[in-house]
Amino acid sequence: MTVKPKALLLLACVVGISCGSSSPRLALGQQHEALAEGKSRHRSLCLDGASPELKTLLQNYEIADKEFPWTLTFRREKEKWIEYDLTFPSPVNTDVEENNTVWCKFWEPKDDQKRRPAVVMLHWLGGSFEVLEIVCQRMAERGIATVMLWMPHYGKRRSKDPAKRVKMITLDNDRTVANFRQAVLDVRRAGDWLASRKTVEPSRVGIVGISLGAVVGALTAGIDLNFRRACFIVGGGDLPMVVMHGSSETASIKKKARELGLSQEKLTELWRGIEPLTYASRMDPATVLMINGDQDQVFPRASTEKLWEAVGKPSIVWYKADHFTWVLHLSKVLDQIESHMKKRIAYAGLPMPRLAAPTIRVLLKEDAEAVDVEIPGACDVRRPGGGSLLGKAVRIGAAKATANRGVSLGGRDWGEPWIVLEPKEPFRVGDRVYEGALHLIASRAGGLHVVNEVDLERYVAGVVGPEIGPGAPAEALKTQAVCARTYAYATWRETAHSAMRQIFDVYDDVRDQVYRGMPEPGSNVETAVRATAGCILTYEGKPFKAFFSSTCGGSTENGADAFGVDLPPLAGGKCGACGHARHFSWSLRLSRRELSEALKGPAGAGVADVFVAAWTRGGRAARVGIRRADGAEVLIPASEFRKTIGYDRFRSTRFTVAREEEMFVFSGNGWGHGVGLCQEGAIGRARSGDDWETILRVYYPSARIDRAY
Repeated sequence: MTVKPKALLLLACVVGISCGSSSPRLALGQQHEALAEGKSRHRSLCLDGASPELKTLLQNYEIADKEFPWTLTFRREKEKWIEYDLTFPSPVNTDVEENNTVWCKFWEPKDDQKRRPAVVMLHWLGGSFEVLEIVCQRMAERGIATVMLWMPHYGKRRSKDPAKRVKMITLDNDRTVANFRQAVLDVRRAGDWLASRKTVEPSRVGIVGISLGAVVGALTAGIDLNFRRACFIVGGGDLPMVVMHGSSETASIKKKARELGLSQEKLTELWRGIEPLTYASRMDPATVLMINGDQDQVFPRASTEKLWEAVGKPSIVWYKADHFTWVLHLSKVLDQIESHMKKRIAYAGLPMPRLAAPTIRVLLKEDAEAVDVEIPGACDVRRPGGGSLLGKAVRIGAAKATANRGVSLGGRDWGEPWIVLEPKEPFRVGDRVYEGALHLIASRAGGLHVVNEVDLERYVAGVVGPEIGPGAPAEALKTQAVCARTYAYATWRETAHSAMRQIFDVYDDVRDQVYRGMPEPGSNVETAVRATAGCILTYEGKPFKAFFSSTCGGSTENGADAFGVDLPPLAGGKCGACGHARHFSWSLRLSRRELSEALKGPAGAGVADVFVAAWTRGGRAARVGIRRADGAEVLIPASEFRKTIGYDRFRSTRFTVAREEEMFVFSGNGWGHGVGLCQEGAIGRARSGDDWETILRVYYPSARIDRAY
């Protein structure tokens, strides 16, 4: 787990740069502040889905503080990057004072990227930092913000008192476990600092570790799923195997273990909490890249393959090299790291990347007198809830409720009030094509409820096109897919855990989301849904209803004012990207008579005047005042006023009203409630080059992208 001097010389030759003097420090205030201080928030660990045993181990890596202070000091500037010193307190206090401050170097690329990938770079056992700095500089030159972190008891963290100096790995079990735990917590804090920077994309903060750094990196990436990229170079799993393998680098530890009577099995038991294999299955294999030498004398191939298997067989590259001579391939390795850190991945934030999507039940028809159903192939018919099979049917015909509140299909009375059809192929209900299962339920009113039970991903595919338009730009389609999936997933969770579980989860219209069944196979909609598969928005680890509307008219509305939902991601804010929309501006002229007839009741008894009585924080009408001919005034919610006039005519509550003799002129902006995503704004931003993650960040501030399955 160390790097020999010969290898360091090789590395310096390969990268073609001197390890010597740096450019002079800039004077204070010349171009950059010499010192910056601040605080960053901790991102919480996700424990959902972990077994009780694993959850207990993970809790050892929780950080109690909500935020931590840091100091950033300018060091030097080159053509493509700026170098800083970064320090912050370790979450762990040890008996070595120097070790309680985490020292890092930070290289920030000088480019025009709005949001770039970033990595925490972890060193090898030998800790030859001068050469590793060259690797970090090369990363920054490629547009990747890089923090090189000294792990516990390395560099400036090493005790000035020789009697207190310790190593990361010893056979003092308590000390070794404490060192690894502190290393993980320090790396977590460095990752949280990177994620807080305005120039860094939080969903592309990763870890690159070499040798010992690969071990600590794999351990950290399995524990903290906020690291959405990881690259492990000449590393592996099963630490006891590595120690007892017999390489010259671990010979002294192996000898000491034998003297103490510690077998490989005993070390496995003692080191379970710091073993990367313990947590590896939590990682999404799509986020991991492994780079190894096929003749590695420190990490036997079996060790590397164990980690590879435990992660789920991620991308792995084998070079014809040993533990040290892999540096001869450094140029290619840097290319591979850059590609991995920059590529787009459906991000894993919840520890359930290998679960299937749930099914969701969509109400297609409510109390229908009759419904045309066309099932082209074989179909099983059963009772609900996985009940017994009633038979098989190949039916083309009408479905309806019978006089005795049973269900009839194609002229056959099945003698049941609720049957479930399970076609083997897509089927039709009316003029639309659906997948999944079809529930036919006789209602109390004598009609028929028709419910489509379908895989959530296929449901999302049936929502995206009708909601935002199938011709929208690809990044806008992906944005809509995540919003639709989030709304449906949050609603499904509510109904699944409801004490009064209904026969369906969502409506197929604007009461929830417009769902029209299967999209065209191979369409842009299907591509967008696949590209974001399983991705949802969460706040504080929980999904929420990610509302959206057609056109916000300039700024989005606060969810608390519109729906009574007070969440930071739905707080509303400036859009500035929907000015191109057809309904960005609108007007409606209504006569006193028309308005009186529309309002009816007490509010409409001879309308003399209309005015906005109260405004929301987002600049929309909250209440509308109606002054009647008799002088009385009535206040009604603006949303009710809009509903009464008609949503298609009165497009939003962002309006003003003026009087022109016997006419009221309403001038407004936008179409819809305005909460959450502005669909036309998403289209505008996508046309300007923003990707789907950036768009979501604009319209749902404080939310994060997780993967639910």
